[in-house]
Amino acid sequence: MRVLFLGVQYEPEIMALAPFNTQMCQYLQAQGHEVTAVVGFPSYPQWSVQEPYRGRLYAEEDHDGVRVLRVWQYVPARPTMLRRVLFDSTFAVTSVLAALRTPRPDVIVATCSPLQLGASAAVLGALWRRPFLFHLQDLLPESATEIGMMTDRRIVALTQRLADAVYRRATVVSAIGHGILDALRRRGVTEDKLAYLPNWTDLDRFPPGGDGGREWRARHGIPADAFLVMYIGNFGFKQDMSTAVRAAALLVDRPDAHVVLVGGGSDHATVAALAAELDLPNLRLLPVQPVEDLAPMADAADVFVLHQKKQVVDMVVPSKLLTYGAAGKPIVLAGNPSSQGARFVTEAQAGPVVEPESPEALAAAIRELQDDPAARQRYGENARRHVAANFGRDHVLQCLDELVTDAARR
Repeated sequence: MRVLFLGVQYEPEIMALAPFNTQMCQYLQAQGHEVTAVVGFPSYPQWSVQEPYRGRLYAEEDHDGVRVLRVWQYVPARPTMLRRVLFDSTFAVTSVLAALRTPRPDVIVATCSPLQLGASAAVLGALWRRPFLFHLQDLLPESATEIGMMTDRRIVALTQRLADAVYRRATVVSAIGHGILDALRRRGVTEDKLAYLPNWTDLDRFPPGGDGGREWRARHGIPADAFLVMYIGNFGFKQDMSTAVRAAALLVDRPDAHVVLVGGGSDHATVAALAAELDLPNLRLLPVQPVEDLAPMADAADVFVLHQKKQVVDMVVPSKLLTYGAAGKPIVLAGNPSSQGARFVTEAQAGPVVEPESPEALAAAIRELQDDPAARQRYGENARRHVAANFGRDHVLQCLDELVTDAARR
């Protein structure tokens, strides 16, 4: 079966949707399908096209048998709401132009975000008279209005009309969270189109009792006996990592407690400026690390933290929680108790859920876990067990293959 995949991010990017897009394509290729992926040039989270792709309009590559076509898109150095729309929209146009140069597929798979790729898939599906599967990693405009990024009623209404048009034309609409599926039902999407396809993690990358963490600590100058609190992920509006920095300031009376925040994103400069101002001896900010360092970095942590603003009530489980859980470490989540992230941590019994936007609450939870090794071990074991039972890579990707095959038959 010939599959055309549309998605902005792909390897060598290692954050956000890139790992999921890459693994989806590679898995389908391994199942005997002929996969062509139309993707952007790597630019996230730095918001700058990486070398050696800079200045190019088009590139064709082979990634483990997947034919990867990279196309130009506008990449803003400082992403605002309007610039993000242009970022997504230019790719939606150039991806269609590139796709039309490929053989007609049996089925099209497109991922959201961005929503505009659903329109691209609909156009190609109509031209080729082929079915398409629209996979939702995010629900727009709901998620953008939830956190105050999209407030203009006219833009919200326009986005809703575009979304409804895409859903009507899609053969299958899959989503990574039941909250998204419920919202789609309320919007009138028929049950026969809907499918649950969560994100996944590869537990084999995080073997219990690994010793890679010791070497990673030594390489970054972190004492082997330090109590290491870690965040790995995006520094964006949702996360408000400044709260984690202020929580670290409340832990300076514990010289053996170290806080390491790893990642990048649109809010990174603000967080870095605050960290420089406070000049905390127990705080380190590290850039995005090589993908091969993820497992030893996770093994090095004693506790993971995730902070989200109080108005964030995600309809999906933040993907970083799957990594945290697979590593078998306790999780402190500071966020809205109704959020999917909080529900994940609570259902898994993987750690405490505390008040968001409160450095005091976050620091207090960290102190309690530092003082209770038995609780840390119990929470960590619960977290890994929950991820293994619900988000294992092989099981989820087998469901993906079945969904794509079913969509092609329709």
